[in-house]
Amino acid sequence: MKKYFFSVACLCFCVGFVFTSCKKDDDGPETSSITSIIAKVEDGSSYSLDKVKGLFSIEGSMYEIVSGNYTNDGFTLYLPETIDVKYLRVFSDIPKGVKMSDPNTKLGALSVLGYKSNIALGNFEYEKETQSLHVEAEFIYADRDVTVTGSSIYEEGYKVVWNAALKKGWNIVYDIYTATEVTYTTSDPGGLKWYFYDGSEKLFQTESIAKFAGSKKLMSKGLE
Repeated sequence: MKKYFFSVACLCFCVGFVFTSCKKDDDGPETSSITSIIAKVEDGSSYSLDKVKGLFSIEGSMYEIVSGNYTNDGFTLYLPETIDVKYLRVFSDIPKGVKMSDPNTKLGALSVLGYKSNIALGNFEYEKETQSLHVEAEFIYADRDVTVTGSSIYEEGYKVVWNAALKKGWNIVYDIYTATEVTYTTSDPGGLKWYFYDGSEKLFQTESIAKFAGSKKLMSKGLE
């Protein structure tokens, strides 16, 4: 259901609080402001990586926002305090039933990829899976404070619920998927872990890298 929904959704919005340090453990990050992402990757020693990059996908191109080394089965990314507006996009086509406090807000969604010798080999996800739901965390930059609330029903009968309170700067979102609904919430469900997903080297060349990095991100689709 999740992969099918990604392919048919024209737009979705991510929500978040601001965090100081996003330390990744079973209890989830504390509620404070984001300045860095500190990740310990599951089975991290199994991957031959040397660099991690955070990128924004815009109109089929990738732009590097931040990078760090892959060491000790994980990585740390020190997020820039500000992002040039040229790397951000407005959120398009707000659906009926959803209210955005400032439609001119510009946003960027971070994709985190793993590299070896400057070749991207896969992507990192901070997530958890249970029998009844799937949760993904996303890292979003906003150029101003903005709230988004409401809900919408897609043609397939899938319900999308927004309860957003983004702050200017970096935000975190929790995308909670069930069989019939996705909810974007600021409430940390806990238990998320970092995972690395391999991909073919051919997939990660030039524009293909943008298509891969944005394929799982509903926010990215709404910004392109």
